[in-house]
Amino acid sequence: MLQAPTFEVSHPKHPEVLFVFRGLLPHEGLSLFPLTKKEYGPSYLVESFTIACINWFNISKNGEDLPCTEENKRYFASISQNTHLINYLLQKAEELASENEREESENLQQYIDFEIGETKYTESSKEHQIDAGDPFHRNWCCKLSGDENVWTLYGQEPPCHICPRRDFQLTPINSYIIQVWHLLDFCGRNRGMQEEPLNAPSITEVLRYKGCPPESLMGSVILDKLIRLESALFGYRIKKKEKERKKAEMGKAKNEAAQVSRAGR
Repeated sequence: MLQAPTFEVSHPKHPEVLFVFRGLLPHEGLSLFPLTKKEYGPSYLVESFTIACINWFNISKNGEDLPCTEENKRYFASISQNTHLINYLLQKAEELASENEREESENLQQYIDFEIGETKYTESSKEHQIDAGDPFHRNWCCKLSGDENVWTLYGQEPPCHICPRRDFQLTPINSYIIQVWHLLDFCGRNRGMQEEPLNAPSITEVLRYKGCPPESLMGSVILDKLIRLESALFGYRIKKKEKERKKAEMGKAKNEAAQVSRAGR
């Protein structure tokens, strides 16, 4: 099963001592909020460390390895001599988490841009009559359209050397999220007179089925990104259909006007 990201931070003076951290769940962050009013004092550091640290290596007490239990974490973080260390570890873990989130977010946005037509070519290919700045088209990419790509029709090799998707690869988490979204799009959407956005019960049910309930850390990560993905892709779908509907209506009105004009001659 896909696991939520974790972050390893070494002791600044003893690199063999390693701490492993995870992100906080929304309710955990809220539980720490009252402590922040004390300007991130000892209580905040102890509670944050106890929750976020999920493992450590080469920590000992009286010559024996100290297991990473809640009691021992609280004891370790409560030692006044460790205050600066705990503050350092939490800051480094937060920096790593922020960097990971930035990379994940950019990776997902790249995928979204591919899907909604926001990606542009950054290089030119005279052979394919593509200029830098031209919009990227799905049926111009052999990865997305396979044998149906437009270049096959003209007996040409696709312009892989300038393709924006040439080196693109989804992260494991984003790949999983997109799989979940496609599952929800197929069986979790109400379709009556028109398609409706995904609703909370459908999302929750599928996440539980996939072993990632929303209240878990992985479920929380997936839920936030699912909402972002749904907002972008479903919103684009609706706008595209509305544009096609208006175009069809204009075509119909134009044809009707032409028929009336011919009838009046």
